[in-house]
Amino acid sequence: MLSKIKIYKLNKLKNSKGDVLKYLNKNNKYFKKFGEIYFTEIKKKK
Repeated sequence: MLSKIKIYKLNKLKNSKGDVLKYLNKNNKYFKKFGEIYFTEIKKKK
């Protein structure tokens, strides 16, 4: 089961209050049917 896990390097947008990681957009080879996906890292007390 773990052999199916894939690791991708994410684009990181730096921000003093917490970074934004861009995971997927329509230009990725594994893109299927939706827009974009972002993850955020929020620094404590910001």
